[in-house]
Amino acid sequence: MNFAEKLLHLRKREGLSQEDLAAHLEVSRQAVSRWEMGTALPDAPNLLRISKRFGVTVDFLLNDSEPEPPDVAEDQISRYTKQKQQAAVLLLVGMQSLACLCGLIGRFIQSELMVWIGLTLNLVGVIAFEAGFLAYFGTRAVQDSRGLFYRISVWFFAYSPVHMAVTALWRLYPRPHLAFLEWGSALTVYLLICVFTSVRLTAPSPKKDEKESPPVNHAEG
Repeated sequence: MNFAEKLLHLRKREGLSQEDLAAHLEVSRQAVSRWEMGTALPDAPNLLRISKRFGVTVDFLLNDSEPEPPDVAEDQISRYTKQKQQAAVLLLVGMQSLACLCGLIGRFIQSELMVWIGLTLNLVGVIAFEAGFLAYFGTRAVQDSRGLFYRISVWFFAYSPVHMAVTALWRLYPRPHLAFLEWGSALTVYLLICVFTSVRLTAPSPKKDEKESPPVNHAEG
């Protein structure tokens, strides 16, 4: 295998498009296309970035006599990539937990500024996941990790907006009521949303690629 074949093989195995890899390397899609067609070679800095991105050595990429990496090596690369994805998810979930803590402190000290700072951090975390994962890991990684991220994060970022919405609804109630009812109803709605979201995202989705086998026609005897 030459460099062009190896790059194409590694890119497809990671589920990256040419645009995804180009965005990660900060080059044009046409440059990646030329590399995979064998009409050009990347410079030394880009070779180093490619080797780090796919977990292989520069010697492997440039040495045409090197055999195709065995399945064991590919599995190790895949596991390494998944570990990086999981670490990134946990980092962003940590940001969501910090935002939740900020919102709770804001409600405890009755500071609307702290509450809105928490909500802003929640929004930044979601944008960082959707945009950052797409740019660094590719489209398939976003699809694979989206369920894990939102399944955990919903428990951190759902309470503040739910509490604000429930409080606004209670203010429309004409009769006096206990503050406990606002907190209790907000907590109930929050738990229902979180449990439903977690269960919904945990349930396996049907595979669209699977085709139903055609019915067998038995000839009449």
